Amino acid sequence: MDRNRHQNSRVRERRLRAQYRRNLKIGIAAGLIVGLVAGYFAGAWLTIRKQQQTAYVPRVTASPAPTEDVSLTLATDAPTAGPTAQSTATPLPTATPEPAEIIVPYGQTQSITAQLNNDGSVRRSNDTQTYETLRFTLRVLRYLTPEYYQETYSSRYRMQGNEAGVEFELTLNDYMGSQTIVPQELFTIGLETASGIAEQGYQLTNAEIQGEKVIVTTNIPTLVYKRFVFSDSVGDMKYLSVTTVVDGEPQKYLFELGEPVRPTPEPTAEPTPAPTYAPLELAARGDDVKALQQKLIDLGYLTGSADGAFGAMTQQAVKDAQAAFGMEQTGVADNEFQQRLFAEN
Repeated sequence: MDRNRHQNSRVRERRLRAQYRRNLKIGIAAGLIVGLVAGYFAGAWLTIRKQQQTAYVPRVTASPAPTEDVSLTLATDAPTAGPTAQSTATPLPTATPEPAEIIVPYGQTQSITAQLNNDGSVRRSNDTQTYETLRFTLRVLRYLTPEYYQETYSSRYRMQGNEAGVEFELTLNDYMGSQTIVPQELFTIGLETASGIAEQGYQLTNAEIQGEKVIVTTNIPTLVYKRFVFSDSVGDMKYLSVTTVVDGEPQKYLFELGEPVRPTPEPTAEPTPAPTYAPLELAARGDDVKALQQKLIDLGYLTGSADGAFGAMTQQAVKDAQAAFGMEQTGVADNEFQQRLFAEN
């Protein structure tokens, strides 16, 4: 019996040891699994943290160089990307270039160029059509004001009081083609004030008023008139504006107009000062005496002829004239007497 108990005890002990080994294996396996999971999450957390620390770099805005466009500098405000990163910024639309401006002093001759397609149309772009280049010279002559038009034409036309214009000389140089050249179809011509206010005006004409369309002939200077409506609120124009297009590029010329032509008022006539006469008396001789005698004869105070000798008859004639004028009868032809005498008709 004791032997059976001893055997049972050993069997129980073996079972407990076997169960312990199983539990130990399970515990070790569970610990390994838990450790692996914990290690995985810890590693993932550390990786994320490191990436966050690496990604945060304080942004420093560089000062733009003096010659750079500010808009280009501001466009680099985003974090710097790697060398293979592609920009997602939408490109700005390309603006139409403004024509370059050339200011031509008043009275100076300036060469200008235009291009004409063989079909007669103006070449306004750099295309492949066959064309010819025309060369002109232009010079502003006069700026005609409303006052000028009123004074010159109001007797023949009913003027509105706001007519004005510019007279200039246009020459087509060495043209060998056969097309009819009409300047206003080749150029854009208007007027501008000093502040840039533009006035389109009327079509070009060949006369100051009631003119016809301008057609130019090669190497013959043509007078051309650009009329417009003058506005008191805008004031005088400063430039004749001429814009051409060559190879698709616009070119603008601003011709100074000079001083406006206004009528010059007639100067008020100054009264002719009365002449001063030297006194003449008995025994005087000379041309002055002769002129005095002739005036006395003309007025009937003296008879005979003017001999240039102041004698008794001349003295008496002077006294008679002094009496007629209400003056003291001295017989001496002083300055006051002679002025009165020679003023008589």
